[in-house]
Amino acid sequence: MALYAEFLKMRGGAHLILCLLLVTELHSACAIHCDREPGGHMPPKTKADHRFRIKISGNPDKYVPGEVYTISLKGERIQKTPQKFTGFMLVVEPSNEYLASWVDDPLRSIAVPPNDYSTRNVGVFSLFGDASTRFSDRCPNAVIQTSSMPKSDIQVLWTAPPRGSGCVVFRATVVENRDFWYMDDGPLSHLLCEDVRENDDNQPDIVNPCCACEEAKYEVTFEGLWSRHTHPKDFPINGFLTKFSDVIGASHSAEYQFWDYGGFASEGLHQVAERGATRMLESELKDQSEHIRTIIKARGIGHPNVTGKTFAVFRVDRKHHLMSIVSKIDPSPDWIVGVSRLELCLRNCSWVDHTVLNLYPYDAGTDSGITYLSPDMPTKPREPIQKITSSYPNDPRSPFFGVEMKPLARLYLTRQRLYEKSCSDDNTGGASDDDSGLDDYTVSGDCEVTEWGPWSACSVTCGKGVKYKQRSYIDSTKAQIKSCNVKLTARYPCQGARETCSSQANHELTAAPLDSICTVTKWSSWSSCSVTCGRGVRTRTRKYELREAYKRCSPHPKSPRLEQNDECYGVGGQICGDSEEESQEGKPNCPLTEWSRWSPCSVTCGRGRRMRTRLRVAYNEETRAMYEHMEEGYNGPISTEDCADAQIIDEVECDGEIPSCEITPSMAREICQMPKDEGPCTGNNSRWYFDSQAEVCLEFLYSGCRGNRNNFLTQKECENVCQKYKEDGEEDASAITTVSPAFQAENFLFSPNMSSHPHLVNHRTDLMAVDCEVTRWSSWSACSVSCGRGFKTKIRAIRVHARNGGKPCPKKLTRKKKCKRNCVDPVDCILSEWTSWSPCSLTCGMNAVRQRTRSELVSNSGGGLPCGSRLEVIPCELLPCNG
Repeated sequence: MALYAEFLKMRGGAHLILCLLLVTELHSACAIHCDREPGGHMPPKTKADHRFRIKISGNPDKYVPGEVYTISLKGERIQKTPQKFTGFMLVVEPSNEYLASWVDDPLRSIAVPPNDYSTRNVGVFSLFGDASTRFSDRCPNAVIQTSSMPKSDIQVLWTAPPRGSGCVVFRATVVENRDFWYMDDGPLSHLLCEDVRENDDNQPDIVNPCCACEEAKYEVTFEGLWSRHTHPKDFPINGFLTKFSDVIGASHSAEYQFWDYGGFASEGLHQVAERGATRMLESELKDQSEHIRTIIKARGIGHPNVTGKTFAVFRVDRKHHLMSIVSKIDPSPDWIVGVSRLELCLRNCSWVDHTVLNLYPYDAGTDSGITYLSPDMPTKPREPIQKITSSYPNDPRSPFFGVEMKPLARLYLTRQRLYEKSCSDDNTGGASDDDSGLDDYTVSGDCEVTEWGPWSACSVTCGKGVKYKQRSYIDSTKAQIKSCNVKLTARYPCQGARETCSSQANHELTAAPLDSICTVTKWSSWSSCSVTCGRGVRTRTRKYELREAYKRCSPHPKSPRLEQNDECYGVGGQICGDSEEESQEGKPNCPLTEWSRWSPCSVTCGRGRRMRTRLRVAYNEETRAMYEHMEEGYNGPISTEDCADAQIIDEVECDGEIPSCEITPSMAREICQMPKDEGPCTGNNSRWYFDSQAEVCLEFLYSGCRGNRNNFLTQKECENVCQKYKEDGEEDASAITTVSPAFQAENFLFSPNMSSHPHLVNHRTDLMAVDCEVTRWSSWSACSVSCGRGFKTKIRAIRVHARNGGKPCPKKLTRKKKCKRNCVDPVDCILSEWTSWSPCSLTCGMNAVRQRTRSELVSNSGGGLPCGSRLEVIPCELLPCNG
């Protein structure tokens, strides 16, 4: 209802006064306001300039109820560099248009919003599980940042609300830095309304040939709609007989079809249409394997879940880009529902994102029965497959004759994943090491790549697998800036050493007993108490030893407990000041949700913090009635005063997995030799890693989860840790020398058993060995050229020359590495004109200020002049405030 309060402010003071007068009726509308402005001493917001925007996957004009969409908050690219922000809040709310249409209604005499406004379903956000996003503690169904590290892109999942929910609006607050923040303007608001159409009953035209190079994986959902309420005419008296048979179909090529509108039923389709038996049709599909990519099978649905759903997945490619399925209506003579030759390939060489189709009954042409329960009346010869309508068959006994045709079932297709594949790849043959199709074009410039590496071993030891080969960008940093999209990984089918796999070898993790998989680590040490005095809570945790075990073990009723909470008292004692500490359970007149689980420790090394949260239950008539009946201590309406001191956040101290954050030389050597690892999640977090080959810290985009320890927040932190590794490596390298045979013999004499040869020891006392000593390497010099390709050098010098058989001096006293300087003219930064001065931030007093801003149109490059100030602030000359 925060939107409503804001809307009333915009509509004028009269509405605001009326809102205050009607505080009892409008409690949920006026009292609960979600403040989305950034905290702290921030200047007034700046008008958004299209550098940040909300995007929705697939750019839909409308949402389909219940569908899942990816919502992104992105920084646009300017001069090929993405704009970054440090903080944000993303919310979804009922559309303002909903309120506007209500307030503008002249028949309304008082400003009381519709009862369902505060409870309207606007869908639900879900997080990807990366390290860049979390739910807000102060605003429901809002997502915020986990840290103030610069980021150019965040993503969340949004499940659309159910049918009839109307329009919703996504709103974003973006904090660029402490001087600039934006909220709701232009591209930071995105309106999305419900697609009220049931669907398009007509199928798209077939695209042949299909030009999509990637392969796609789809989930198909078959939903039954057939019931006594939707199709009352002649509906079977015994409702428990009603069902849809097992669903069967395939993804196939355009040259094949196993049933078609107006065609004749095969023997396999005959068995499905009359008996619901799929075995023969499945055999027919297997006989056409050259035209089939995936055979689709899903369990049938019957009473009492005949209006339920059943699911299956399948894949399509540029050759097999059509799908067909069929299911029997039971009981019926030979009636079926399904779809034939549904095209999933688009003319723009991509794949359909999602589609919905209503399914109507068809007569398979093998039986002449008219009603659901007609006796067998074989049709000889068979007739073409025809759609049953309100006028066909032309017989009043038909349950569909003379009534509105409503769908019996509905089909939902959702694209789950795309598989990268070159258009010239051919996976119809066996594996071959000569994969010439992968190098189908040449790349140069900033996107230049290395030669392909060797093929890996086959991914399996039995059955069919995949082998890989890889290449990399010559300059990964430039490739990232240029947004290069060159294929870097090639895959090809291969056959394992054994042609078949035993059932024991397959699904080892799934088949293993729970006891062997669900092993957990030892309990962590107890955290600190959550309070400094009075009664609080402490916690300790443990986790599964196998990362993959969580999904399998957690739902099990006997799964091990991963979190323990214990009552504790703060170091200040059981009593805080003059009164006992407030109960953790809150106040009886302020209902709260259950506590969330404790967050992970905020650090991986040293001392950090864990946090858990709970929310105040929003007040409305429903919750009031619930608490009147369920809460013995409930004494009346919930008010903001009752909840003012309610504890909704708990924090405790915790230890990271590594006790100390100090990095020893041996740890630095191990960390700095690790390869770059972005992790498997979908975030884009700017981090630094040490490239052990180039011996330099480079920036990369971290996905937000997993990865390894070669991952630093800043370039300085990376260099501080890995500088020791570089120096130690150089000194170690200088000490590794080749010893001549003569010295090998002498060294043999001075073995640990030299005490048995005292005459040899005495013979060498006047010739003590002196090892060579060299200085540390100098820093890298500047590039040898001011434009083009050149070299950087660093040197070291000999301090003490070797004598008497000591370690000789290294031969290499100079090192070189390539460098390149762009031969481009410098580009100066260009800023827009200043905006008009804003109004004073206060109406009286000495602290009021005005500000104006300007935005960056062109970034500086090639040594050009940097941008000047983008914010100007001046004081306002106002009268002192009274009182």
